[in-house]
Amino acid sequence: MAARVAKRLDQMHHERDANVAAQRSTGTDLILIKQQVVEDAFRDTRIQLVSIAGLTRARASGAFRQGLVAGDRVNLNRPVGDADRVLLP
Repeated sequence: MAARVAKRLDQMHHERDANVAAQRSTGTDLILIKQQVVEDAFRDTRIQLVSIAGLTRARASGAFRQGLVAGDRVNLNRPVGDADRVLLP
């Protein structure tokens, strides 16, 4: 499930980046630089993320597929206009 949710979040991130790139300013508009600020702050922590593509893991394929299906059902979008929903205090 975690693998599928991570893949979906990556897809959403790439879509958002493509959308932002398509809406690039000419330099005369107000530009939000939150992403750059976050990246700079993360870089200041000196943590290095690495990809381990060659790592394989033993897994139960049936359980893994069920996790992928469960990951597809996770709502990654914020609900809008859901006033009937009870919120925790």
